Amino acid sequence: MNQIWNIFRKDARHYWREIAVSAALLCAYGWIDVRGWAQQDVLETRIFAYRFLSGLVDWLLPIAWTFLVVRVVQGESLVGDRQFWVTRPYEWKKLLLSKFLFLLVFLNLPLLILDVVLLAIAKFSPLHYVVGLLWMQLLILLFLAIPAMALASVTATIVQTLLGLLVIALYMVGMAALASQIPNSDFSGPVDFLPGFLFLGTCIAVIIIQYARRKTGISRLLVIGLGVVVLIILVATPYRTIVAHEFPILGGSKLPFQLTVLPPDTAGNRSADNEKEVTIQLPFGVSGLTSDSIVIVGGIFVSVDAAGGVKWNSGWKSPGLFLFPEQKSARIEFTMPRKAFDRMQSAPVDLRLEVAFTVFRDQTSRVLCYREANL
Repeated sequence: MNQIWNIFRKDARHYWREIAVSAALLCAYGWIDVRGWAQQDVLETRIFAYRFLSGLVDWLLPIAWTFLVVRVVQGESLVGDRQFWVTRPYEWKKLLLSKFLFLLVFLNLPLLILDVVLLAIAKFSPLHYVVGLLWMQLLILLFLAIPAMALASVTATIVQTLLGLLVIALYMVGMAALASQIPNSDFSGPVDFLPGFLFLGTCIAVIIIQYARRKTGISRLLVIGLGVVVLIILVATPYRTIVAHEFPILGGSKLPFQLTVLPPDTAGNRSADNEKEVTIQLPFGVSGLTSDSIVIVGGIFVSVDAAGGVKWNSGWKSPGLFLFPEQKSARIEFTMPRKAFDRMQSAPVDLRLEVAFTVFRDQTSRVLCYREANL
């Protein structure tokens, strides 16, 4: 325990500047948040400056946290074969625990304190939100601190870390471009969680390997393997089969709600045209939804048949659409390639719309009573 505490104190003294910057940005974030609640009149007159400052802090704060994690991890280098800390000797388990203790104290704890203060300012009791507060800290740890630790553990310097981030960014851009070309890949299904679990598991494995054995080559191969596996998942996932399994076809009498196309004078609108794509908006009337039900539309599939054998379909897309009991209308939109649209726009078409949805029912509804007070 003494070794853990000594390493922690050494890191706190050595990286006080990075700690101060992240703390200052966190305070600025909280100040901007509270100012946004209390001074709407100021926001109306200085909206541009406020939005710029708020957006800047929103970007700088996670960058500062990531930089702090990288600096602390690279303080005892895990890359190469000339680590000075091996001769001290440090026990790798205690070294790793000291790094996690550092993150908990200088990353999670300040954020937790700020969250509690914001709740108190907003007149909410923090004791009622303990689970949510702790869950937020866990998410920050899992999806910011641990990935940053994994990247820092396989790079020797800040420059190498930046190059690694550049490679990751290029990979993500490439994956997004590939996903746009794969039919149905936009559908959100249970398989979406698999890459996240693999990503987190790989990061933890890389950290343990580096601290226990310092096998940088193996760790980097694990990272490359993760990229390959995620690519295979994207390409090989049977999206249509998943949709058919998760969302079985219902008969008309079993439908919990009805969608009816609005009259021709308000139907099918085009918007957001560009050189390559045309966005079609279809307004529908919504009816039949019970007062205790909420519908989440998980996916839509649009197929269009035109004269001359011209056919097109959108593939399964996730519109992020919610239907509420009091809602009387909704818009479903999809994007069609301009070439296909130009071939179909002057002729009658048969359009088929498939909707994958989930119905949630509120079993614990409560009536809230309130009274007005003249202050």
